[in-house]
Amino acid sequence: MEKAIDSSKPKASHRVEDDLSNEADELLLTLPREKNFDGTYLYQFNGVWYHLNFLYGMISTRRHFQARDSDIIVSTFPKSGTTWLKALTYAIVHRSRCAFEHSPLLTTNPYELVPFFETSLDNSHKILFLKYEDLKEDTYSYVNKLAEFLGCPFSNVEENERVIEEIVKLCSFENIKDSNVEEKERVIEEIVKLCSFENMKDLEVNKPGRNIPGHESKNSDYFRKGEVGDWANYLTPSMSERLKNLMEEKFSGSGLAFKLS
Repeated sequence: MEKAIDSSKPKASHRVEDDLSNEADELLLTLPREKNFDGTYLYQFNGVWYHLNFLYGMISTRRHFQARDSDIIVSTFPKSGTTWLKALTYAIVHRSRCAFEHSPLLTTNPYELVPFFETSLDNSHKILFLKYEDLKEDTYSYVNKLAEFLGCPFSNVEENERVIEEIVKLCSFENIKDSNVEEKERVIEEIVKLCSFENMKDLEVNKPGRNIPGHESKNSDYFRKGEVGDWANYLTPSMSERLKNLMEEKFSGSGLAFKLS
């Protein structure tokens, strides 16, 4: 006689540690769950709905991860400029290691706003709160602000190989007599250009392959226009109005305001 299988109990596809799996299984039994559009289940944990795979990863991270003072954590809501902010952070921290035209960002991506606003106000030295719309509108100022937060602000004259090479090549101080402020602006502009949406979208590394094996979506499908308010082109006027009212209701009194176009 075949052994009956209880399909109601979730199974983990990758269980590295038995005790971790048991902890996860016990936790899942206590969580509310709802069916997702693809037939799988989503589980509610701490007010957020998670896919099963993310829950197991989160439990493992919570158990093993030990933060260091030097760690930089980028925390964003999905599809809100995450890749862009990661690239800017990486380019700022490592800007003196190589020339911009040879940056690792041109061949690989540096990655394999949730409820932190109030915390960022209390711990401004450890948490920098950014909005994609602001970063998009005034990239120069926010890149400068990001560099200061990361502890590696732009110097008036960036002493790196690129500047030295230019001096040797031009053989004259007069040819590089840009003011200190202008040199600082040039370096920031180079980083903004390197991490621009258009540049990153066109990189070959972001075109081939698939994000999740077995799924139909290609990596290139995950890139949108990168324009604030583009979502309105996919909704009817009534849907847009409903979403606008819902956002105003939910964020009322929080001090947060988002540009919709």
